Amino acid sequence: MGFLLELRLIDYKQLYMILATDMAMVISKRFLRSMAQPFEIGQDGISLWGLEDILQRQAQQRQTDEAATAEAQMGPLPPGDDDDDDDVDYFGGFSH
Repeated sequence: MGFLLELRLIDYKQLYMILATDMAMVISKRFLRSMAQPFEIGQDGISLWGLEDILQRQAQQRQTDEAATAEAQMGPLPPGDDDDDDDVDYFGGFSH
């Protein structure tokens, strides 16, 4: 009797494993099917960039690059003039 009960438990475990595998296949097929659907024009929102977005981003990047280049061409600041007015030391106080 104990052997049959153990055999039935094994069968149920295998049944649950098969069921879990089948459900995983169904869920993955459903996901892939939904991913294969094309976007509608009004549905893209901010996930897709248009030509205007790309040109605006490139213009911002150019401005940032030009500012960095101009700062690099000015050369290093003279010693003692680090353009940091608040000179906070590691302990939170101001250095003298």
